[in-house]
Amino acid sequence: MSKEDIIYSLNCVYKNGNIYRSSIEVNGIMTDKLKWKGQLVTSLMNTLNLQDYIQTLNQMPLDEQVKKLAPPLKRLCELLNLDISKIDTFEYIIRIHNFAVWLIDLINAKNNNLEYIKIDLTNVTVEYSLSKEYEGYSIVKYSSDNIFLLAQIEFIEYYKLGTPYIVCSKCNTVYFTHKVKSTKTCPFCKCPSLEKDRRSIDKQAERLFAKYPNNFEKEFTNYLIRKKGYSEEDAQKECLRQLKKRNINK
Repeated sequence: MSKEDIIYSLNCVYKNGNIYRSSIEVNGIMTDKLKWKGQLVTSLMNTLNLQDYIQTLNQMPLDEQVKKLAPPLKRLCELLNLDISKIDTFEYIIRIHNFAVWLIDLINAKNNNLEYIKIDLTNVTVEYSLSKEYEGYSIVKYSSDNIFLLAQIEFIEYYKLGTPYIVCSKCNTVYFTHKVKSTKTCPFCKCPSLEKDRRSIDKQAERLFAKYPNNFEKEFTNYLIRKKGYSEEDAQKECLRQLKKRNINK
């Protein structure tokens, strides 16, 4: 058991066959620090820089593994605003290690074209409610003292909806996205193909803004959803970004 009881909560909205994260809580307090496209697995993997750990995991004795996970633990505490002196550091290191092992299983499954994912749902509380904010759609709140378990739950919820996950062929980052279709466009490697996709969206925004100055938002949002595979929420965010960009340039 940890020195201090810390409960993490993941709030998910299910709408029109899609899942959207509405918030993450630490002891009932919302945080906006884990936002990368609504994916906890990818946020944690990159914040803790587990790609390097994964590549050398099978080559290290236990004591070396523990030493190598000390910096990721420190970054996790900074991310979640945890006092490292009030948590069981060895317990958290074991959780980070187990999460890395789970990531290796995901990577191996993808590389071998296997369709299999497993998690242990022990000590997870699930609450259901309806939300006026989301037009009566259901909110599912998952709570646990293990932030990595919530990441796995969110990952599997995306997977169950039929969204294929991607493993970057260069850095092994595991992620879901409707915007990126191949391992050559990893947002963490900053591949040129991703930048090319960004440029194409910017150019289309310019064309639509010139053609439909009074109806730009509708036309551009529809383009992102139909042609780029954006969710409605992400399309609206990108639309606002383009509008702000044009207001600044005026």
